[in-house]
Amino acid sequence: MLQSLKIILLAVAAAIVYGILHDLFTVHLCLEYFTKFHPPILGGTQNPILLALGWGVIATWWVGLPLGILLAIASRAVRAHQLTWRDQLQPIIILLVFMAIAALVMGQVARVLTDPANYETSLARYYVPREKMLDFNSCLAMHQASYIAGALGGLLLVLVTIFRRIGRVPHTTKRSQPPAAGFPPQT
Repeated sequence: MLQSLKIILLAVAAAIVYGILHDLFTVHLCLEYFTKFHPPILGGTQNPILLALGWGVIATWWVGLPLGILLAIASRAVRAHQLTWRDQLQPIIILLVFMAIAALVMGQVARVLTDPANYETSLARYYVPREKMLDFNSCLAMHQASYIAGALGGLLLVLVTIFRRIGRVPHTTKRSQPPAAGFPPQT
C-alpha cells in the first residue's frame, strides 16, 4: 500500500514540476496567455514567476493524480513481480522529456502555421493585440501538446508497465518429461 502511494505521489510531483518548468518558459513567451486567457490567481498578480508557479501547480496536479493511480494499479496489483516507485522514475522522466519535445515542436508548428491575416477570426483577438498573436498561438499550442502528449504517453506508460510485469512472470507450464529408459515396454 505504501509503495502504491509513493507511485501516486511520484506521478503528481512529476506533473507539478513539469508544469512549473513549462509555465516558466511559456509565461515569458506570452504573459497574456496567463493573465487574460486564464482566470486571475494569487490576487490577480501579473508577476510572471508567481503565475508560472501558481498555474504550474493548479493545471497539473489533477493530471498526475489519475496517471499515478493507474500506474500504481498496474505496478502493484497482484503480488507477483510488483514494481516500486523507483522502477517508475525513469519511465516518468522519459515521458516528461517526450512531453517537452512535443510542446516545443508544436509551438514552432503553430508559429509557422499562424497567419496574421486571420487575426480577426482567431481566438487570440479576444486576448492579445495583433503583434502578440504568434506568441499567443504558440503558447496555446505548447500547452495543448503537453496535455495530449501527457495523456497518450501516460496511457502508454501504464500499458508498458503491465507488459513489463507480464514479461517478468515465469512460465509455469510443465514440460512433458522425456520417457524413462525402457518405457514404454517394447513388445
